[in-house]
Amino acid sequence: MQTSYAVSFADAAVAWTRDRDNRLSASTERAYRGEVDRMAQFFAGKYGGLALTEFTQEHWKNYVRELQGVRQHVVTCRDEPLSPSSAAQAIRICTAFLRWARDEGLLSWVPKTLLTPGGRKAAINPRRPLVDLSVGAEPLPPALEALLIKVPAPDSTQEALRAQLAMGLAYWGGLRSSDIAALRGGDIATHGSVVELRHPRRDGVTTINGNVADIWHQYCLSREEAGETLTRRSPVVAALGSNEPISAWSVWALISQYIETVTGVAKLYSAQSLRRARVAAIGAKCATEIDELSEYAHRSRVDFVPSARSMLPIHRYPVFRAKRSKE
Repeated sequence: MQTSYAVSFADAAVAWTRDRDNRLSASTERAYRGEVDRMAQFFAGKYGGLALTEFTQEHWKNYVRELQGVRQHVVTCRDEPLSPSSAAQAIRICTAFLRWARDEGLLSWVPKTLLTPGGRKAAINPRRPLVDLSVGAEPLPPALEALLIKVPAPDSTQEALRAQLAMGLAYWGGLRSSDIAALRGGDIATHGSVVELRHPRRDGVTTINGNVADIWHQYCLSREEAGETLTRRSPVVAALGSNEPISAWSVWALISQYIETVTGVAKLYSAQSLRRARVAAIGAKCATEIDELSEYAHRSRVDFVPSARSMLPIHRYPVFRAKRSKE
């Protein structure tokens, strides 16, 4: 039976602060969660809303306006308005949280840059480089590395296969939780150990290696033995005991909970953090060459685009940024 995951602001804030390459200090985590809690109080007090997925752009705009004035729907120990700098910082933190929520498939929109009371744009930190080679990547637990490489055991349960498939699609395919939830049977094909996947958000086919093909075949067999009839419209990752799709948050939750069960590590891994781990692993292979190129060109950043031989429309490729450590 499928468990229903309704994500609250509090649960999402915990995941947001813990699902990071570099952990924040305990005091910073409390401050960040406090800002998200203030936004949740506003949503509950004014609109009676509790779930993050119900929070809209209009709610966000109204929250920012109230944040900059009299905070009628926010429980606070101070009555006077926030200073412009404090309001700007609150906007920056909540914007980063909402962008993370959009990336995790919990929201379908991203907040736009808003103005502070002084008429200036709220300061929002730019996104970090895709690969920051100046910081040592945190290694994955050995048990998790094994899950991402080995063929699943013949007696694996459908629940375990489902979680391993979601993990493989995230790690080897670079898919978000929302992408995994959107996949249908017609989007996936296998050729030996290679998976060809029609990406739900991009125009084109992604080639996936690793152990995804083996997991997919075994997962399909498990579902068919349970009486499911798989078609091109069937969800690739389905609810247990049925052929119904699951939400992006449910994908996030099953990845996080399964990894914690297997590894015993109390860290909220997600599709996004698995993708970052794979990007860091690929980047580490060419770290020396990138550092040498950066030093030769006297540049602190080195941007890469596709080679001319395989050039397709440039907007289809992410820019790879490598940042050298400060001397």
